[in-house]
Amino acid sequence: MMTMTGKSPIREPEPTAPPQGDPPVDRPQRREPPYDEPPRKAPPSKDGPKERRVTA
Repeated sequence: MMTMTGKSPIREPEPTAPPQGDPPVDRPQRREPPYDEPPRKAPPSKDGPKERRVTA
């Protein structure tokens, strides 16, 4: 019976299919950062003027 319990743990690793669904979700997340990058570039332009105020 101990061998069977050893097999049950092995069956748990098999459900690695759900984890595989996560990678696809990571791709969408990668697309989100790109969208955040454009906005980030816009704020930097505002930071530029702020830097001048700091120097003033």
